[in-house]
Amino acid sequence: MASNIKRIGKVLYTSGDWENVVPNNGRSFSLKELQKHVGGNIERVHITGETKISDFDKRTMTVYCNEEGRLNSTLNHGASLLLGQELYGPILIVAPEQISK
Repeated sequence: MASNIKRIGKVLYTSGDWENVVPNNGRSFSLKELQKHVGGNIERVHITGETKISDFDKRTMTVYCNEEGRLNSTLNHGASLLLGQELYGPILIVAPEQISK
């Protein structure tokens, strides 16, 4: 039986505000959607070292940022603290199965 539950991702902005986002098709984000949410070309954030995230959550989430964020965005203090590394611009957090293949 197929689920009618829409999958959501979360965007963490440099202001510290969070926004729930839903893929257009309700299941998985396209490349264009990922780019829209981070404001440009995407880069996957590798979660390593000390973070504020449990080991379970590290395995069940994928994080994306703007690959040129360091050049054209401000430091995202909340994301940097959460993930234990300097991140710039908005970040998008989704489950791995939410990415279109």
